Amino acid sequence: MVFGGIDGLTTTLALIWGSMGAGEQLVSASAVLVLGVASLLSTAVSMGIGDYVGTLAEHEAHTATGNGGSVLPGGRGDASAAAAAAAARRREVKSAALR
Repeated sequence: MVFGGIDGLTTTLALIWGSMGAGEQLVSASAVLVLGVASLLSTAVSMGIGDYVGTLAEHEAHTATGNGGSVLPGGRGDASAAAAAAAARRREVKSAALR
């Protein structure tokens, strides 16, 4: 989560600074602001879709195995327990963000 936020800020700042570096003759201040907001929104949507698809794939993998929810051959529960803990943590973070 932290690395995604840093990545989103880095690309947005790079876009803004690159636009500002072009000079005011080429890019107005309002255009730089619009570029920054558009970059933030597109990054947020992209990360949200990526998280949704990843969680969906993880859920499908767990339900398709038929060996107690474990993704490991032989039904060992180590990966299942780790995945359940990671999913629970993601739900906690998402619910805290919505408050």
